[in-house]
Amino acid sequence: MIPSHRPFSPTRLILPCLMAMSPLSMTAQETQPGQPAPKPAAAPPAQQAALTAPSPLTLSLILDSLRNLPALMPQAGSAEPRVMRPLSDATQSTPGAWLRHGSLRQDSTFFLRGLGGSVSNPYVTTYLDGVPQLHGYSANVELLDGEEASVLTGPQGTALPRNSLGGALWITSRRPSLTNFEGEMESTYGNYNLYEFRGRVTTPLIRDQLGFSFAGGYQERDGFSENPATGHDLDSRSASFGKAQFLWTPDPALEVRLIITGESARDGDDALNRLDALRRTSHQGSARDLEGYSNRDVLQPTLQITYHGEHFDLTSTTGYTWWETDRLVDQDRSAEFPLGYVSGPGPALRVRVDRSDTTFQQLRNRAEQHTFTQALRLSNPADTPVILSDSVKMAWHAGAVFHHTDHEQQTNLHQAEADLSTPPPGFFFPLDAQNINTATQMETTGITTYLQGTFTFRERLHLQTGLRWDYERQRFEGSQLLTALSIVGPIVPFAYYPLTIAATSRHLQSFTPEAALTFELTPDLLTYISFTGGRQPQTTFDYGNAWDDAHYDYNQARSWNYEWGLQGRVRQAPVSYSLALFYSDLRNLQVNTSDPTHSSSPYFNGGVSVGHADASAYGLETALAWSPLPCWQLYGQAALTQATYRRGSMETVFIERHSISGHQLAYSPDYTATVGTLFTWKLPHSLSLYAGADVQFIGPYHFDATNQAAQDAFTLTHFRLGIRHRNWFAEAFAQNAFDTEYVSSAHLYAENTYADTYYLGESGPPATFGLRVGLRF
Repeated sequence: MIPSHRPFSPTRLILPCLMAMSPLSMTAQETQPGQPAPKPAAAPPAQQAALTAPSPLTLSLILDSLRNLPALMPQAGSAEPRVMRPLSDATQSTPGAWLRHGSLRQDSTFFLRGLGGSVSNPYVTTYLDGVPQLHGYSANVELLDGEEASVLTGPQGTALPRNSLGGALWITSRRPSLTNFEGEMESTYGNYNLYEFRGRVTTPLIRDQLGFSFAGGYQERDGFSENPATGHDLDSRSASFGKAQFLWTPDPALEVRLIITGESARDGDDALNRLDALRRTSHQGSARDLEGYSNRDVLQPTLQITYHGEHFDLTSTTGYTWWETDRLVDQDRSAEFPLGYVSGPGPALRVRVDRSDTTFQQLRNRAEQHTFTQALRLSNPADTPVILSDSVKMAWHAGAVFHHTDHEQQTNLHQAEADLSTPPPGFFFPLDAQNINTATQMETTGITTYLQGTFTFRERLHLQTGLRWDYERQRFEGSQLLTALSIVGPIVPFAYYPLTIAATSRHLQSFTPEAALTFELTPDLLTYISFTGGRQPQTTFDYGNAWDDAHYDYNQARSWNYEWGLQGRVRQAPVSYSLALFYSDLRNLQVNTSDPTHSSSPYFNGGVSVGHADASAYGLETALAWSPLPCWQLYGQAALTQATYRRGSMETVFIERHSISGHQLAYSPDYTATVGTLFTWKLPHSLSLYAGADVQFIGPYHFDATNQAAQDAFTLTHFRLGIRHRNWFAEAFAQNAFDTEYVSSAHLYAENTYADTYYLGESGPPATFGLRVGLRF
């Protein structure tokens, strides 16, 4: 019997019942024309570039994050709000952004300027209400009750609590209301049996002092890919999610905000299949008799405290992030049937009927992580710089961050090989069975301090300097246990091979400077040049090619980013535009390539061969927004990126070492671009009809550093058509409307021997369409 891939979860029953009793909402808050959105209490200034609205040209936006280009998706001034939904929306509005989709929701990775890293070592850091997510499993969550999602390209230096190589995603939640009771609800219906409900309610508990809000949702759909052996869909999804907030303002100078976010996902199996088969028949998974599952639970409470003093502002952000995953997968991805049993924890032994010798594998992967983060930020009062002279003033901020992470992971690999070519003596047949149990524990503690100052000369020239110091220490312990059973006739030998890696620790520290110069050429045009250092800790662990060849290392990748930019606007048109040129010197990047000979390596959810390499990335980014008519908006962005490994870079692939000098970084498209339009018609009775379209161009990219396999360039087209009233809306949408077929990700795999190697890949999302309706009260 095939085990169910949707175990019962109480949240699937409780959360929809709670929402049925009180209408809620999860659409992103729209900014009304002429009314600025409220600023979150604990958000640093780097958040000011919104993903979903064309930001006005402000000096603070440039100074606080010189690497960021203004987002150009329309929202303000239109009758239809651009709702913040999946992070894939960011790729349509941010030059150089690319989201590598995974059939498992936690495996998607965001790339900026050719850098994304891996799920366990992301080069783009996601912040949820000011709390950095140190692992991809807690970053890829539903955007619920969101207010703003900013995409910040390049290293952030002293702008944010944690530095990175590729950039950052800054996501904030809407504030509870202190004055009025408000509510929203929204439902979505689409193909693949998509059903989604989201809602929100907010009310003052003590008027002007204490506010409360609760948002929640439930989502499910069938899988995009099919199992040829059973006809079942593989990659189905189901999740419940919620967010509760309290906002307390006992004094105009003090604000306290508590945010509790949670998500429970019960998804199906991955949709992996041979790359050549996917290119013949898109969205068809490999035939398998065991249809696995992928479960994930995430909980994150956050406490934000903001104090506005006469001489300084103080912000404290305390965050705790917990997540847990449990995954079962048919590792050999074959259709077999049970033939016999072996005593012990192993599953039923199975053999193929069409082969004389066969191997089967099942992999159970469980992981859990706890992270505590405390960040303090001290700055001059907002809009009150320090006056040094009649022509010089200074703005400053300083910060300190402490974080501690406990990570545990266990994998259980069951493997059996049977030789049916040998006539069985009696009731016995030649059989080898193995059970490989691995476990790792990692404990990471880090401290960061940073200081930044911005000097303004005669209101037009701005010099920004900063320095940060990072220290991290990681303690690691791992073990592996192999039990082997061999049946040859009536002889049943048993073997026991334990391997333990004694507890070991590593520590890292670094100083990272930054500098930038901005000059206002005119009130509507400015130019800047910047230098920023990036840093990313990364863990390397591999059990090796023999039981006594395990390897662990804790190191850091570094980057030095140089950038020149130009941003401006033409008020009469109106037009806003930007241009940026950048070069990044990348040192000690981690290079991961799947290696089936290490199928039990736990930290990377499968076998890998790990190397380190230096690289360089350079490119051009541009963006443009134009409103030829008050009711018509045109926008677009484009990026040309060349990210390659430099001479001498090496990585390990299937024991041998291969040069990757001159190879492109994995999942680094040569170009990305988006063009779009939105037209709005004003109708009587406070109604507005709107229609929009986006066309996204993705250049070719390679699946790994060997550059042996690649995806050709492709185009995605999205449409939306809706009608809106101030209290309700209805919208029809189509994503990937022309059903473009492409492979979003792939990795090397081998069956039994090194010679039988090939790529396993996953198709990108197909055409999806549906209807979304919402109500506000």
